[in-house]
Amino acid sequence: MTRRYMWLKTFVALILVFVFVSTIRKIGPKVALWYGWWDEYPDTVSNFYTALSQTKNVVLSTRWRERMLEVSHINVAQAANMGLNLSQTLHSYAWSELDLVNFPEFAFLPNFKNPCWRESYIPPVTCYTDKPDIPSRHPTRSKLSLRCLPYFLIIGQPKCGTTDIYRRLNNHPDVTSPKMKESFWIERVRFRPKCSSINTYLDFLQQSANTIDRVFKKDTAGQVYHHVITGDGSVDMMWDNTFWPLLPGNEGCREPCVTNADMVHHLNPGASIIISLRNPIDRLYSDYLYESRWLHYQISREDFHQEVKREIQEFNTCLLTNSVRACTYNGSHENAYSSKVRLRLGIYSVHVADWLRVFPRHQVHVIKFEDYIQDIENHMKSLFRFLDLRDLTKSEMTLVLGLEPNNIRNVNAQHVGEMLLDTRQMLTDFYSRYNKELTELLNNRKYLWEK
Repeated sequence: MTRRYMWLKTFVALILVFVFVSTIRKIGPKVALWYGWWDEYPDTVSNFYTALSQTKNVVLSTRWRERMLEVSHINVAQAANMGLNLSQTLHSYAWSELDLVNFPEFAFLPNFKNPCWRESYIPPVTCYTDKPDIPSRHPTRSKLSLRCLPYFLIIGQPKCGTTDIYRRLNNHPDVTSPKMKESFWIERVRFRPKCSSINTYLDFLQQSANTIDRVFKKDTAGQVYHHVITGDGSVDMMWDNTFWPLLPGNEGCREPCVTNADMVHHLNPGASIIISLRNPIDRLYSDYLYESRWLHYQISREDFHQEVKREIQEFNTCLLTNSVRACTYNGSHENAYSSKVRLRLGIYSVHVADWLRVFPRHQVHVIKFEDYIQDIENHMKSLFRFLDLRDLTKSEMTLVLGLEPNNIRNVNAQHVGEMLLDTRQMLTDFYSRYNKELTELLNNRKYLWEK
């Protein structure tokens, strides 16, 4: 009897230990963050966006809110302007590196097609993100290291075929790509600790810079010309100005006076801008289905309908006291980390207008997604001409066209089916005004997306 009793005690003890360990693993990090004991936690920028949106009750304490803002380089006064009340223990930061519109202009080398220059000293890497390791920054043909900005930027929009376009574009022999399609530096990464320096962006492009330096042609006179180009495919760049109230030049502005477009233009006024646009209704639904992979919410047509209804109501409420542009850039409602339905991304007329305000029309190449997927070959040829790239041979074009489509709907999304007809009608009514504005802006009726 005694032996049985001992075995029972041991069994119960093991169960209690298991329950205790499981509980600690589940709530331990939250408790630590509550008291400020733990300074390392997953994706602090994600937490900042969640706090900013105020749509999810995950911010458990004042200390946690402070840590979120610390990693985003936000000081007390700026946090107060954003409606986040914090204690005075928050750090203040120097913002000179974020003031890109007053950054000294680069002197690009004339024998490089891509905007590049040489530097004798490159500061050590200080920004460590989830991107791949920075490739070697040692020079390949000179004692000076070559640094480069992107020749072209694919700036938007998400779920409009940009990944497919980027992959095919980088299959051109005269285009070299960084290790990753998207740096996100202009719009987000530079707000992380020790990531605000322009060198963070240049480090992301260093692999491309090394290739550009290594590949060249010689003319009949023996002059060397580096003809290879590179690009940045950060497709959130056109719409994601969430941090605009914090940027120098936006003081006292009710809506952005300085946007990502201004900063890109100052760094490289000759940049080639590529935009892909899709029917904003279909884009929104595709985005909702796709983002569930990362935000881990349950998808359904009914949930999508309710989210759309709520977002439209919030937007219309915003319009009672603000302009369309101010409401479109209101990052407290939509962001890249916690929003299930990003309605404002589909107000293309506002986003495109800001880029055409600083870049001449001939430097902006707009693709209609629905036309692109029907005739990929001719659209890629047009894009190559826009970037002043040579015509491809038949075998080279076969490689470009042979790539399989990317980011197609997964099985779960396919089982959900298409959106409700009531949802589509609600979105048709909402977007019609902005599609008309886009049509006038681009002088092309195809952007009405009329069947």
